[in-house]
Amino acid sequence: MHPMPRNLLWPQSWRHSRHSWSRRSHWRRFHPFFEREDSASTPSMNSCPSFCIHSRTCCPIPVDSSRPSRLSLVDMRTHRFILLLLAAAAVHSASFADSLPPSREELPVDPRERLSIYVDRLDSKEWFDRERATLDLARDRAVEERFVIERLTQSVMTQEQRLRLLRAIETRLLILPKGALGISMKKHISDFIDQDGQPIRGVEVVDLIPGMPAEEVLRVGDVMISIEGEPFEVPSQVSSLIKQYWPGDEVELEVARDEMAADDDGVRRSRRMRIRIRLGSTEQLAQQNRSSRFTSSDRHRDEKRVYDYYQQYGPKPRLLNPPENEGSPMQVSAVPMGLDVDLIVQQLIADRTAVLDKRPGAMSEAEFTRKWTRYSQDILVILQQNTFSDQDRMTLESLSARIIELMSLEP
Repeated sequence: MHPMPRNLLWPQSWRHSRHSWSRRSHWRRFHPFFEREDSASTPSMNSCPSFCIHSRTCCPIPVDSSRPSRLSLVDMRTHRFILLLLAAAAVHSASFADSLPPSREELPVDPRERLSIYVDRLDSKEWFDRERATLDLARDRAVEERFVIERLTQSVMTQEQRLRLLRAIETRLLILPKGALGISMKKHISDFIDQDGQPIRGVEVVDLIPGMPAEEVLRVGDVMISIEGEPFEVPSQVSSLIKQYWPGDEVELEVARDEMAADDDGVRRSRRMRIRIRLGSTEQLAQQNRSSRFTSSDRHRDEKRVYDYYQQYGPKPRLLNPPENEGSPMQVSAVPMGLDVDLIVQQLIADRTAVLDKRPGAMSEAEFTRKWTRYSQDILVILQQNTFSDQDRMTLESLSARIIELMSLEP
C-alpha cells in the first residue's frame, strides 16, 4: 500500500507555523515513533515516516529553550484540571457511598434487628429511600412474615410505616416469585406412634403434581415432619414455610416413610429420613395445574391473608365533626383531617363576622364559642390518638392555635 503524500495530509502552509502547536501536540500523542525529548538518540529526517508532520520530537526544529513552551503550559493546566475533576469525583463517590443503606450482607443476623433497620428506613425523608426499603424488606426472606406481624402488633409507628410494612407483605405473598414443592396434602395433621414406638407428627402427602420437584423425591403416603428443622402445627404452615424460600433454593425435609417389614407379614414400619430437595416456583406450579386435576387455592388464601392483615393492622381512620355540618362526621387519614385548612379558617371568620354584626339567622355568641371550642378539642384528641408525620402534626397544631386565636369575639 502506497503511503499517502504528506501534502495531502497536512497543508505545507501551516505545517511549521508557530500557530500549529495545538495540531502538532494532538498528533504527537498518537505518533507511533514518539520518544521522550531527553532521549539520547533523536530520529533523523531520514527516519521520519511519510505521514510525519515534522514535530519537534521527530525532526528537531530550533526552539528557544529559555522559556517554557505553550504546549507544556497547556498540558500542565490540562493535567491540573483533570486531577481536580478526579478529586471531586472521589469525594462525591465517598459521600454517596456513606449515604447508601447497608447491604443485605451487612445487616444483623437477628431478624428483629434487621426489621428495625428496615422500619427506620421506611421513615426516611426521601421517597426513593422509603420505596427501596419497602422492596428490600419484601425480598429479605430472613425477616419472616411473623416478625413483621409482631412488629405491627407491638410497635407505635407512623401511618406510612404501617402501610409500607403491609405493602412489603403483600409484595412478598402476591407479586414476588416463591418456592413450591408440588404436593397435595391431607387437611389435618397426622399424629401417631410408629411400630418402633416413635411419635410421628406431620402432614401426609396424598398426591404429587407431575413435573414438580416433589415428584422425584417424595412418595404418596410420606409424612412430612419438618422443613429446615421447623415442625408444623397446621397443614397450611407447610405452604407458608416453603414460600419463604426462592425458587431454586435447596431445603431439607424430615420425612417419615412407611416400608414393608422384612418378614413380609404385612406390618408397615415408618423410617425417619432427611431429604434435600430443590424447590420449584409457584408460577411453574400454576402452569402444571392448568393441565392436571389439581386446583391450587394458595393464591386465594394469600389474598385473603393480605386482606385480613390490612383490616387488622392498617391505619384506623378517626372521626372528626366538620364545623360546617355537625351531623355528618368526616374520616381522618394520613392527610390532616382530609380538609382544606384555609376553608376552615375562612368559615370561622365568616361565623365570627356574622355573630359580631348580629346578622339575621346568625348563631349566638355562646353557640359560636361552643362550636369552635369543641372543634379545636377534637383536633387535639386526633393528635393524641394517632401517630402523624412531623409535617402533618405541625399543620394540625397550627390549625388548632389559629382557631383559638380567632375565637375571640372582641371587635
